[in-house]
Amino acid sequence: MEEAADTAQVNFEIVDLYSLDRETALIDTPYGGVSVTLQGDKGDPAILTYHDIGLNHCSNFGTFLGSKSMEALADKFCWYHINAPGQEFGAEKLPVDFSYPTMTQLAEQIEYIMDYYQLAHFIGLGVGAGANVLARYAMLNPERVSGLILINLEPQAMSWTHPAWLSGKAVQWQLKGREIGIPRLAAIHLKHHAFGSISGALDGDLVRSYMEELSVQQPNNLALLMDSYHKRSSITGDFIKLMECPCLFVVSGSFTHKETLVKLCSLLPQGKATYLEISNTSGLLLEEQPARLAIALQLFLQGLGLVPALSTHHTCPSLHTSMVLEGISAPLYPIAAS
Repeated sequence: MEEAADTAQVNFEIVDLYSLDRETALIDTPYGGVSVTLQGDKGDPAILTYHDIGLNHCSNFGTFLGSKSMEALADKFCWYHINAPGQEFGAEKLPVDFSYPTMTQLAEQIEYIMDYYQLAHFIGLGVGAGANVLARYAMLNPERVSGLILINLEPQAMSWTHPAWLSGKAVQWQLKGREIGIPRLAAIHLKHHAFGSISGALDGDLVRSYMEELSVQQPNNLALLMDSYHKRSSITGDFIKLMECPCLFVVSGSFTHKETLVKLCSLLPQGKATYLEISNTSGLLLEEQPARLAIALQLFLQGLGLVPALSTHHTCPSLHTSMVLEGISAPLYPIAAS
């Protein structure tokens, strides 16, 4: 019953991390300024978050971290919420001559954030495009990443055969140069990116909350991030060769690249990868199923030795096993410390 109450609660309101007396800094990098909001005590272990396209740190992670399921865990870490350039709430339109960073350059910006806060290493939590950025950073700087939680990661490049390639190009054309407002075609495209084909079966308040948050994004800046994401290079080969930290791959039921990730997990060294599918969900896993994601996160962090052993009845089968989490009482996966 607690899980149901938690899920119902987060469908009605996105927690505003900007209004909670957080420290926000605009950090200069060779690829432009990056807005980072800090949540927690700097003396605690660091978790860096990175959002998906159409979202920012507040709309992507505010609900999850403000949920009842995360009450005990959230305060044990210091959260560094990264916003891709121009994606934070209230961002001004980027100059016409601004060269938006590539996905690899977005990853390189993280090094400057690490230096700014004097961080030796961190755990990464990324969704969609943000998961791709964090994975790239971990390959570039494996010694500074203790673990990754990657939600709906697409490791391959987007070619013209991708279902979203043509519509994505049209949306970018609509958004570029705009000062305010997300046109209808763009909103439909981004809604499908977030929810997949199951949006009609979701709670209406969750969908409305997402659309409201999307409507205040700076459209030109959003187009630039979309363009960078759509032009991404494949990281599959390098990921297998260079990834050293433990990785938890989480996918929603609507995610269309499951086979790619299962294969990727199977090629990584034993003990480094775990794959978890949460069925009957859209891409907004953190908002739809905060209780289930909280358990997954707790177990992962427990495996890294960062939280005490949990009092839980969940069993831990062998590594590299693909799990479909139907309910909070279903068996989960094991986590091995590096």
